[in-house]
Amino acid sequence: MRAAARANVGAGFVVSVRRIGAKLADKAIAQAPEREGYLAGKPLYAFPFDLDRAVFIFHRANVAGGALCMGDGQTALPESVGGASVGFGTRAWAGKFRRSVRKVPFVRIPLRRIHFEAGKRLEKGERRKKGASRGGGAMFDAHLHFEAIVAREDGTIDWDRAERLVERWRAGGVRGVLAVSVDRPSAERTLKLKERFPDFVFAALGEHPERPLSSERELWALEALIRAERGRIAAIGEVGLPHYARVDQKPAVRERLRFFAGLGRKLGLPLALHAVYDGAAEALSVLQEEGVRKAHFHWLKAPDAVVERILAAGYRVSVTPEVCYRKRARALARAVRRRGAPLLFETDGPWPYEGPFGGRPAEPLWLGRVRTCAAEAVGEAPEGLSEAAEAAFLSLFGSSEAAGGSETAGGSGPPADRGS
Repeated sequence: MRAAARANVGAGFVVSVRRIGAKLADKAIAQAPEREGYLAGKPLYAFPFDLDRAVFIFHRANVAGGALCMGDGQTALPESVGGASVGFGTRAWAGKFRRSVRKVPFVRIPLRRIHFEAGKRLEKGERRKKGASRGGGAMFDAHLHFEAIVAREDGTIDWDRAERLVERWRAGGVRGVLAVSVDRPSAERTLKLKERFPDFVFAALGEHPERPLSSERELWALEALIRAERGRIAAIGEVGLPHYARVDQKPAVRERLRFFAGLGRKLGLPLALHAVYDGAAEALSVLQEEGVRKAHFHWLKAPDAVVERILAAGYRVSVTPEVCYRKRARALARAVRRRGAPLLFETDGPWPYEGPFGGRPAEPLWLGRVRTCAAEAVGEAPEGLSEAAEAAFLSLFGSSEAAGGSETAGGSGPPADRGS
């Protein structure tokens, strides 16, 4: 297997890291945080590696004038690098590379926490702070199954893993995630994550529509939890309508959605929705009938006319990593921006995607690449999209945490189960 960082530097020079064993490469790729950059308008995929730690890293850089700088991903690269030299790792390597840039087509790249601008080492004060967003604007993952990523088989949370992940995501420029739930036990884990990471986790409690319909007792318990924790949660979700499974239960699930929509309206909470294809129009009708003001249609797949109605109602739509390889997702991004609406970004981690993301569970560090692909699709700067997404995320989910609902107790309770 060749792990390669290929980019045209100057007059046709190609840089590539050396060949390594396939087993080591597979292990490293599975651990790799991802970042993406551009060189003269072309995508740049960089895989410098440290054989001792077996970790590959994508580096982000917007490179001008034939220059390329790389480091270890912990310290951000400059947004724009001028000059005609190339720096890798240490000053000695940078000098050697400059001398041989016209002669050597194959270079080994050591991994160091040092970056160069036009061949010169950046001073400490010039480096971007660790955790700063790369490309402008903070990044928020609008839909993540955080509790599923860190849950052990016995249902407890692996706190060491959770701490490592949050630290890593923060270092990669991720400011927060909407952590959704799929049932009452997962909702309780999500609340524990919220307690541990209060300024990073935006908690959403709900019942996934593709799962077996829960008992009325379980639904009552979930409703009681949502009401009791109203001050700490940001949304009700993941809720919606089934499409891939449990379609036979759709009438009963529709009533569940109506119940959650009414609860969200009463408590002043937005809905995080799973509603695709024909279910998107049905869910939209339920939301409007119940007077829901705020909602997020995650990973939306729907006809153009339905997308237009969703946007006209003021609800939010996001794009997933599919925007990097599916025409459908890119068309959705363009439809959102044509209306002047903000575009949210999500990973739906740990969902396994295809295309360039194949073989790995999704995580928030993919957001930078999602944002870049979305910017390409709509013909806008990543910085502008990121700023709009940040404002929309905080308006939708951040304001929900700060505000109390008009009703925190009582209510009519859940609907009667149909066919359960």
